[in-house]
Amino acid sequence: MKKLIHYCLAVILLLLAGNNANAQYHLNLDGTNDYVRVPAYAALQGASAVTVEAWINATAWKTPIYKGSVICTGNNVGQNNGFDLRAAENGKAEFNVSIAGNWTTATSAAIMQTGVWYHLAGVYSGDSVMIYINGVLRGLTIVSGGMIPSTGNMNIGESPGWTGRSFNGRIDEVRFWNYGRTQSEITSTICSSLTGTEPGLVGYWKLDATNGTTTAINSVAGGNNGILMNTTLANVWVGGDYTCTLSSPDIGAGALVSPVSNFNLTGTETVSVSINNYSTNPITGFPVSYKIGNNAPVTETVNGTVPPFGSYTYTFTQTADLSAYQNYSIKTYTGLSGDVVATNDTLVKTVSNFAAGTNFGVNFDGLDDKITIANAPALNPTTAITVEAWINAAAWKNSIADGSILAKDINSPNRGYVLRCGNNGSVEFMIADNGSWKSAASPSTMLTNRWYHIAGVFDGSNVMLYINGELIAYTPASTIDVSPTDIYIGEDPTWSGRTFNGTVDEVRIWNIARSQNDIQTNMTTSFTGTEPGLVAYYKMDEGLGSPTVNDATTNNNDGSLNSFVLANAWVSGYELINNDITVLGLQAPNNLTAFAGATRIKATIKNTGFNSVSTIPVSYTVNNGTPVLDTVYATLQPNEQYTVSFNDVEDMATLNSAALTVKAGLSNDADTRNDSSATTLTKPSNGNVLVAFNAVQHDFASNGQVQFRDVVFPEGPENWSQIIMHISVACPTTGCDPWDQAGKISLFKDGQEYELGRFVTPYGKACGPWDIDVTDFKTLLVGKQKLQSYIQVWGPSGWLLTVTFEFIEGAATNPFQKITPLWSTDYHIYGDPNIPYTLPNFNIPIDAKSNTVAMRMTISGHGQGNTNNAAEFSQMTHQVQINGSNAFSHYLWKTNCGSNTCSGQFGTWTLSRAGWCPGQEVIPIHNNLTGNVTPGSNATLGYVLQSYTNLLNTGYNGSSHTEPYYRIHAYLVEAGDSAQNFTDFTDGAATRVTSPIGAPVLSANEIVKVMIRNNGSLPVVHPRASYFLNGVRMVTDTLQITLNPGDSIEHTFSQNADMSVQADYTLHALVTTEADANASNDVATLTVFQISGINELNNSIGLDIMPNPNNGQFNVKVSGVQGKVQIDVYNLQGKVVYHKDDMSNGNSYETPIQLGIVAPQLYFIRITSDQGVRVGKIGVR
Repeated sequence: MKKLIHYCLAVILLLLAGNNANAQYHLNLDGTNDYVRVPAYAALQGASAVTVEAWINATAWKTPIYKGSVICTGNNVGQNNGFDLRAAENGKAEFNVSIAGNWTTATSAAIMQTGVWYHLAGVYSGDSVMIYINGVLRGLTIVSGGMIPSTGNMNIGESPGWTGRSFNGRIDEVRFWNYGRTQSEITSTICSSLTGTEPGLVGYWKLDATNGTTTAINSVAGGNNGILMNTTLANVWVGGDYTCTLSSPDIGAGALVSPVSNFNLTGTETVSVSINNYSTNPITGFPVSYKIGNNAPVTETVNGTVPPFGSYTYTFTQTADLSAYQNYSIKTYTGLSGDVVATNDTLVKTVSNFAAGTNFGVNFDGLDDKITIANAPALNPTTAITVEAWINAAAWKNSIADGSILAKDINSPNRGYVLRCGNNGSVEFMIADNGSWKSAASPSTMLTNRWYHIAGVFDGSNVMLYINGELIAYTPASTIDVSPTDIYIGEDPTWSGRTFNGTVDEVRIWNIARSQNDIQTNMTTSFTGTEPGLVAYYKMDEGLGSPTVNDATTNNNDGSLNSFVLANAWVSGYELINNDITVLGLQAPNNLTAFAGATRIKATIKNTGFNSVSTIPVSYTVNNGTPVLDTVYATLQPNEQYTVSFNDVEDMATLNSAALTVKAGLSNDADTRNDSSATTLTKPSNGNVLVAFNAVQHDFASNGQVQFRDVVFPEGPENWSQIIMHISVACPTTGCDPWDQAGKISLFKDGQEYELGRFVTPYGKACGPWDIDVTDFKTLLVGKQKLQSYIQVWGPSGWLLTVTFEFIEGAATNPFQKITPLWSTDYHIYGDPNIPYTLPNFNIPIDAKSNTVAMRMTISGHGQGNTNNAAEFSQMTHQVQINGSNAFSHYLWKTNCGSNTCSGQFGTWTLSRAGWCPGQEVIPIHNNLTGNVTPGSNATLGYVLQSYTNLLNTGYNGSSHTEPYYRIHAYLVEAGDSAQNFTDFTDGAATRVTSPIGAPVLSANEIVKVMIRNNGSLPVVHPRASYFLNGVRMVTDTLQITLNPGDSIEHTFSQNADMSVQADYTLHALVTTEADANASNDVATLTVFQISGINELNNSIGLDIMPNPNNGQFNVKVSGVQGKVQIDVYNLQGKVVYHKDDMSNGNSYETPIQLGIVAPQLYFIRITSDQGVRVGKIGVR
């Protein structure tokens, strides 16, 4: 553990029965609203140092950790002062102290259990915040600045400033000291009853009252007693005292003493481990082990004695071979029988063997390690910035907010910039723009134990995020608010505990916006520090034992390593993964198309290495069956993606579900963890409805406000006349959130966010579904796409979100679309005298092929407590301008909230609002611009907000006021009736098999023909055609033609088909086209059935069809059959269009048949019975 004072403890073993002889009761709190209020008195302020102690026994843990206050002082909401000792979140303990007005925490791991007594001690010593559990230091944060005292009450079991943060369980022996107690002082009295006269003890509540007592006595003279609040007196006092369990055995691996990272380690390195005793009894004779990487463990027995609350260093007799120049993962662990806490038994450390000239990096432990760099003018760019770093995460924090790579931020108001990561491999770059955070974030794509180059850029217009030189996301922004804080690497200067767990190398800060080419070209370049715009550069090559990282620029803003064990801080620096292919996932088919008939499998792969690669073996399996093999011969450059359309046919029509696994098999692939992707497809039971989010929880606890999902949409968007998105929210077990908060569903493509739909949550009840037409986005809703859900929620209560997409078949008048983003902001400040609110104009070329042009805008006003109660409760009219003139007015006022289908909410849900209602979707505004613009010419689009000045407040200043702002997402939607020159895509289709035509008897030399059509907008050059007979590929022909958009050709295959055996045949014709955008139309199927020994005109089974020809409605009469009768009607392509199972009536059977809507053509009817089979022909006119 870092920067810890190790104490040699002389611990006197305690006679527990004697210590607790006078204790009779303890406090039992219900976790709802029970607590003890201790009125403020001067001795409780604790300005220079403080220690608070209590015994706790939790009935249940709340989530998140701030919901479980054990002892808390503080005034009102919005005033950061005092402290909070708390326990929650699956057994974590935390001490939270207001240092210089910002909350600073020391947090333990989740090691406590419900139903067990634990002793907690929170200590602020003047330079550190510490949390102890059972006398063992479990969390430490180094601080600078004094504690801000509270002038308010102290509560036991609840927060005085925030209601609903009550502890659920038992509390005993609460103590308040006016100095920071040492570990030995804490353990010396941990199981003892005090007199109340001990030096420094300013508050002592034994909590030994009896039933019916309303007062918690303070045993310190002159101190205030506690008053029981909201308690049921018959239940709150429980007989019996806390149980001091510290005599139970508990040891753990404390630290790896040797070996340590160094140059030229040998093959006989000594391994020593420090072992800690966390109990009151000495312990000896237990096993201890070490394990290097995947090697076999080495286990020996500790015969020395580990003293109570002390430590012992054990040296293994067997040495370790660390002679190779590399990083070694060394795991040490104890195996004491009966150990009561297993979570502290194991320790894993990285030890590096360095060669001369090693590239170093700094390894952060994820607990309290950080590099601090003093604030300086050069570190505060305002017009442009680029922040770069190489990172290698050992583990991801649950939330992206909790893993700071580099941070220079402060709140109230928000200022500065942050590069951070977490959430299973997401990374985010944020800047404060006029008091609001603007961020660009990635989905969860990065792996642990792998190097990535991260770059965050702001160029004056956009915040951008790059991973390995690839642009991942961007968001509009206008400036950077200067932060007065220091820079922290590996931690956040304002929010303690937001630490990075892993290695960082090559950190650079520029006061210019580096281009993508700059980033890609120089991410592996070592600079001199004199490059223009480079204002801070930390090569991190100082190496072993160095307590500083030097700034290579002339600004000399060096950084200091804080809380590190310097012997472990320096490890090998970044290494390139040269050869690596990642399977991104399935592109087609999806749940709606996989089971409709024969189809092709499409998947996307990506070169995630730094070398170009080619000749990549790929394969897929269905339900773990025989792999279907293929090869990608294209050369992929770094970060380049490629969509594989397997040159085979897969017929899953008879399946109800299919587990599809796609693999890549690059021979020299350096990271095989990303070589496969598995998707399970399920035949839908509710029509053409695709599930995107299925009761996914959103909260401000472990689940988070943001969730990502990969969704495979059907190809061929021109086939859908309408796409409807359905959204609903339900209550999780933690309860529905009580507030009306914004939520949205977005699609991320090529770094751009497209907001598909927005909604506002109801006041504390389940609602929905809400229906939003997303047909405008149908050209994007194709293949595998990344969807993001967001619900603004600020507590552990939250929402279960369900989102589905309904696809309605049919031909639209203008089926081909393209969509252009316009304004995109979730926090456009409105009316602040110091912040311009003018929106930029867009000069857009209108496509010459556009038949219709429209603007889709979703806008909603938020914020209250301002002039005219803007922007939530103010009526405003804004203008859409085209070429400088007002074209459309938006009167942003929704008056029908009281008739909302989500009725019966709490709060003010019936009040009118600026474009929205609680518990309802935000309805997009559509304006038809077709008559206002000219296809083939440019149009300047503007949006002018009504003039308004907020004279009442600016910024955010408490619960009664939020600054007026708008959420605005707008798009230009163009549509046409022809794909050519309107959207660029390739689509070669097999429309139907034209030969052979099913008949009772076929030959050994049947001609096979397929009709091929170009459904795309680009020419199809040299398409390939294959046909498969009963699953066996018979031939593949390459057509030496160029097929223009809209043209068709009938191809006769070079090899005929042998269908002479009397049997049923399934013939699939496959058309493959380079860069084909739609695999769903590449296969045409024909089922040919033949009946052995049966002449359809001369059979003992009689068949009459009346009338024939007909319009699809006719009667069938069959004679000479008994028992079961099966009727099947086939079209010329072999598809069954009608099926019925029935029973005959004696020797005959008769039934009416209605085929429904079918094409006028020849059909075959087959009658199957125990007496034989009869085939006939039906003509439909």
